[in-house]
Formats: sequence, structure tokens, C-alpha cells
Amino acid sequence: MAVPRAALTRRAWAAAVVVVVLAAVAFAAYAVARDRGSTATLRADATWKPGSRPAPSVRLRDQSGHVVTLAGLRGKTVLVAFMDSRCRTICPIEGHELARVERLIPPPERPQLLMVSIDPAGDTPQSVARFARIHHLMPGWTWLFGSTAQLRPVWKAFGVAVRFTETDVIHNSPVYLIDRAGDVRAGYLMPLFPRAIAADAEALARS
Repeated sequence: MAVPRAALTRRAWAAAVVVVVLAAVAFAAYAVARDRGSTATLRADATWKPGSRPAPSVRLRDQSGHVVTLAGLRGKTVLVAFMDSRCRTICPIEGHELARVERLIPPPERPQLLMVSIDPAGDTPQSVARFARIHHLMPGWTWLFGSTAQLRPVWKAFGVAVRFTETDVIHNSPVYLIDRAGDVRAGYLMPLFPRAIAADAEALARS
């Protein structure tokens, strides 16, 4: 859940509760096809067997204005998160934990860190660079931007619930691991456990 940038009204708090509930439903729906037996070595909250959950189509511009697609990252493992660079509560914690994940993995097996904006009106190349610097993300991270119309299909495809209020952007924060073949293999909910995610990322990089 993103940080309130002003005191939340009762209406905003009600919206936050609704989004938390919808977020749980969205993640559960996305995870319904998980296969626990074939991916027992992965430590995620939800897992999928190879080939059962192709990554959604994503085509957005990054912080440098370059077009990035998930299809173009085939051959790499990819760690996907959904972030608000101006958040001061959950997103900073998540950013810190993702940085820990990166540092636990040897460079040859380290996944591409791909963050998708959930604040199209607030995220800028400058704000995301500041977020990455403050939370010590490793060089090579990518932050994807777009309009609400461009981002909403991506949020929906990954089971991310986003609600805009007068003072805040309220959302859930799933994190996913995509294997080198372009299949979603693992999903995580907050609170994150960096060692578990790192172990899963290394396993997929070696598979």
C-alpha cells in the first residue's frame, strides 16, 4: 500500500480496505493455476510449473525512454515488482528488500529487476532514480512508465489491484519471478523474504 501524501479521509481509508480485499482476490485468482508438486523446490507463496503460465505481454518505456518488452528479455530471469517511487511506507520497505535479494545472488545468476509504475501521474525518471539511489538498488534496474490506460492491462494481467484516491495511490505489491523461457514461475506477497527469493532466482537461473 502506498503512503498517504496527506491525511487520509474516511473515504480514502474505506477505499484502502476495499483495495486490500480486492488485492487478495486478484492474487488468488492469478495463482489459481499454481502447481505445488512440480515446483516444490521453490519457496514462493505461489508457484507454477514450466510452460503453464507464460508471462503477460508487456511493452512500455523505461526511465531512459527506451521501449522494453518482456519478450525481449527471454534468456534472462526477471524479477518483476510494482512500485510507487514517492511512497514512504510499503514501497520503500519493498525496495530495500529487493536490493537485499540482488546482493544475495552472484552476478551471473542475478535476475533483471523490472519495476512497473503504479503511479503514472507521480513517477518520473528523476523520482525513480532517487528511489533506486536511496534504497541501494544494483545498477541495471529498469522502471517502466506509461499512462493509466497503458499500465492498467499490465496491472490486471499480474493480479495487481490499484485504486486512486484524492490523496493516495493504494495498491497491493506482488513480486514475480519469470524464468529464462519467459514463464512466470513464482509469486511472492509482502512481507518479502529475500533469502527465499534469492534461492528461487538462483534455481531458475541454473535450470
